[in-house]
Amino acid sequence: MRKRTWFLLSLSILTFFIVVIILKPSETDYANWIESSYQVHCLDYNCDTFQLDVKEGEEPVMMQTISGNFSPGIFMGKINRDYRNLDDSSYVLDIEVEGFLGKFKLKNEEIKNVLRK
Repeated sequence: MRKRTWFLLSLSILTFFIVVIILKPSETDYANWIESSYQVHCLDYNCDTFQLDVKEGEEPVMMQTISGNFSPGIFMGKINRDYRNLDDSSYVLDIEVEGFLGKFKLKNEEIKNVLRK
């Protein structure tokens, strides 16, 4: 009876870890998250470039990644990206997120106005 209990416990723990590893979010999941969270339209599979629709009659704002990284851990994924406005290079958006079980959580968001000298 004791061996059976240990076997079932070990099997349950192993199954949990396998599920967590399989559901670890990817860059494609990040693109889906940023589209729904920020109401933008990603122009590539990992959202390195996106389009933000503004008021009707105005041209959309285009943002492109200038730096960033994706850190795929065993159970979590971390993404940090800096986006720059293609029309106004002084406008930079810095986004840092963490993903777990297929969901992303915003850790930090910062809008920077970089002034050129």
